[in-house]
Amino acid sequence: MAALRSVFLNGNRLSGDFPPAFLALPALVHLSLGGNGLSGAIPPALANLTRLKTLLLEENRFVGQIPDLPLPQLRDFNVSFNRLNGSIPASLRSRPRAAFLGMSSLCGGPLGPCPGEAPPPPAPAGKTPSPTTPGTNIPNSGNDERNDKKGNRLSGGAIAGIAIASVVGAAFLLFLLICLCRRSGRTKTRALEMPPPSPSPAVIPGGRKPPELPTGAAVAPMATVGHPSAQQSTSGKKLVFFGSAAAVQPFDLEDLLRASAEVLGKGAIGTTYKAVLESSATVAVKRLKDVTMSEPEFRDRIADIGELQHEFIVPLRAYYYSKDEKLLVYDFMPMGSLSAVLHEHRFWSYPT
Repeated sequence: MAALRSVFLNGNRLSGDFPPAFLALPALVHLSLGGNGLSGAIPPALANLTRLKTLLLEENRFVGQIPDLPLPQLRDFNVSFNRLNGSIPASLRSRPRAAFLGMSSLCGGPLGPCPGEAPPPPAPAGKTPSPTTPGTNIPNSGNDERNDKKGNRLSGGAIAGIAIASVVGAAFLLFLLICLCRRSGRTKTRALEMPPPSPSPAVIPGGRKPPELPTGAAVAPMATVGHPSAQQSTSGKKLVFFGSAAAVQPFDLEDLLRASAEVLGKGAIGTTYKAVLESSATVAVKRLKDVTMSEPEFRDRIADIGELQHEFIVPLRAYYYSKDEKLLVYDFMPMGSLSAVLHEHRFWSYPT
């Protein structure tokens, strides 16, 4: 597996020498073998894995010296609690002491100089000797210390400014939160807003007008609209029903406009609402936009859709057409749309 980048085998009961197969993985980035029972020497060929960023070999039984590992990208390194000895190589002496714990025979770098090694040179002294250096006399050292403390402290004006800015920022964030909450509440509970359609009598195919109903009549007699299953009212506000709803017509457009509505989603062809009628019935209403076709063409297309009957298709119950508004009324599906299920988005309860 020459493309293998990460190997995590820590915390097992592996034994034997260091697995030589890992040395033939040029893309290896992370190698973690800690907490096992591996023994033998740590191979110097690890230096050839130039992409290595993590090398964790702690809590094993490795013996011998730590090889020189001048790995340019190495970040995490640990060989603690093994049986290593000798001097820490120069390429690893900048590592923290925690990377070499639990081995008394190891020396160098963060563990202190090895026997016979010269201690590391002291840090170069600055131009001004330290105040704690014996035998030095620095005039006004007390004043300098007081000046340093004074410079590190914030003035009263700065503290007051920070406090005022914090209060103003918190008030601004609270204001934004209130505005967002109000806007969200209006979006979820707004009703279907649309101008009242202009009165226009329904036309039965063949050019004959149906008889006028008395004032206040909600539903006209049965009339065929394009297909035998369609029915429409003859009042100024009319819904055309399909299927079993055509025989009963459980509500009219007035009931629909009075219903409380909740926006379910917006798409390319319009906005979908969840409408709860006064009778507690719930329907999904799709309000179409940018539909410029004439009423006969619209009626024919919608009538074809209304005839579709399939267990996987939400049936069209009714539609409304006027010059300014076009509505489609479906059964409300509480489990959401097929698109929401397929794409794991929020479950919108409107027909696809």
